[in-house]
Amino acid sequence: MEQGFLPRFVEAKHYFSSTVDSLPACLLASLSSSLAEREIVERLVLGREICKSVGSDGDQRVERHRTVDRWMLYMGFQL
Repeated sequence: MEQGFLPRFVEAKHYFSSTVDSLPACLLASLSSSLAEREIVERLVLGREICKSVGSDGDQRVERHRTVDRWMLYMGFQL
């Protein structure tokens, strides 16, 4: 079932906010972490993923992030 823009945007905002908030901890695990690396990850990796998941509709949208509830239904669990 395809979502409208607003629910998709809100879900993406929560998902990517959590991802960006976790970057400092992930980059600290790397010996060569720096602000430049964080900017690269945010712009080149997350930026593209955000555009793909929120910026397109229908068949043009290639990223479809799913909630835990949706994955549980896919795997046969009842909510």
